Amino acid sequence: KRKQDLALTDWTVMESVDSLLLNQNTQTDQSVINTMNEALYMHKFNNRGHALSVNAKFSYTHTDEDMDLELNNVQSQKNVLQKTISKNDQKSYTVTASYVVPISKHIRIKADAGWNYVDGHIKQATETKVNDEQTFSIDSMLCGRANSHYGGFLSNLSYMYNRKRWNVVGGTEFHSYELWTENDRERIIYNYNTLLPFLFIKYLHGNVKWNLQYKTSQKFPTVYQLLEAINNSNAIMSVKGNNRLEASYHHN
Repeated sequence: KRKQDLALTDWTVMESVDSLLLNQNTQTDQSVINTMNEALYMHKFNNRGHALSVNAKFSYTHTDEDMDLELNNVQSQKNVLQKTISKNDQKSYTVTASYVVPISKHIRIKADAGWNYVDGHIKQATETKVNDEQTFSIDSMLCGRANSHYGGFLSNLSYMYNRKRWNVVGGTEFHSYELWTENDRERIIYNYNTLLPFLFIKYLHGNVKWNLQYKTSQKFPTVYQLLEAINNSNAIMSVKGNNRLEASYHHN
């Protein structure tokens, strides 16, 4: 459980003009459950250098958050009281199997295959009261829900070379993934068949170690980024998600 108080004041200064624009006070109560579990099985065969491993991972995160916000806009003389309740769940499952085959004294080939699945749900409800209003009312712009899951088949083929001064690992991953998103208005499905090459080189020259790394990755939007409800916990930088976000591809 976490509690957080935030005071935010926004001023503008132009030449000799110094005027207060905004006063904001936020109180947040947050309850979080977070668990991660992993099981690993490894087996070495009688043939020298041959090895099999199976890895299974599961993680779960649940977040309950209550936020009370008081916002005073000096320019419009508007005072807003806001109560927000949000719930966020995410589960992740991954199972992979790896097999290593020696080709020569210094060269090995590694093959991987597996399955990955990430499931997320978020819901946000907000009531507001403006100036002298007696009761709170639902603000639809600050409410919403989003569901998403992504994942599918993954595989990897790696070349590994290891000698006195050299250590080289290169290859490519292949992901055949589906991204599924849903809110109160629409459901969207994207399909991806993606190659993710990588290369790592280490070279020792005297006492100096040289490193060269190249890696690609595919990043999927979080369920929080898909939520099409405005988050104004920082009124200067309000944020709204987009249910149509797709996966992004990165080179490093």
